[in-house]
Amino acid sequence: MATAEAGLARLRREKAELVKQHAKEQAAWEKERAELGDERDVLKRSVVLWVKEAMGR
Repeated sequence: MATAEAGLARLRREKAELVKQHAKEQAAWEKERAELGDERDVLKRSVVLWVKEAMGR
């Protein structure tokens, strides 16, 4: 029975580590997504200004 309990404890530790790793990766993805969104918004504004300038407005 001790080996089953040890195995279960090991699996719980591994799960806890994977949950922490997932949270870190999720935070990194969210940060990158926000940065890409900002870049997209700047590019959109740039295109609008470029088109207005090209049309002589």
